[in-house]
Amino acid sequence: MNVNFIGIGIILLIVGVIAFSGCTQNPEVTNTVIIQNSTFSPNPIHLEAGTEVTWINQDNASHKIVSDTGDFESPTLNKGDSFNHAFYDDGEYNYHDGINPSMKGKVIVQNRTTG
Repeated sequence: MNVNFIGIGIILLIVGVIAFSGCTQNPEVTNTVIIQNSTFSPNPIHLEAGTEVTWINQDNASHKIVSDTGDFESPTLNKGDSFNHAFYDDGEYNYHDGINPSMKGKVIVQNRTTG
């Protein structure tokens, strides 16, 4: 009977360690947005202030990254082309595809030292 309690205890300990380690890990941080299948991924993208985002077109169609407020605009990106833009101020930055305006994305910038 004591062997069963020890076995159950070990199983519960393993499950607890796995659950705890999942809670303490940071989500994967990226500064790259992939354009594929007429979508932006990740969307939204979360960044620390001062980070440069790279959009990479892996779609067969051409795309153009355009800020909804006119803060940035890429040239037309053909398959394999990329565009970079740095974000320095906290806030949410909405953008869309200038060729296919129904494609929308968002960059969320937060200063990690204050946020």
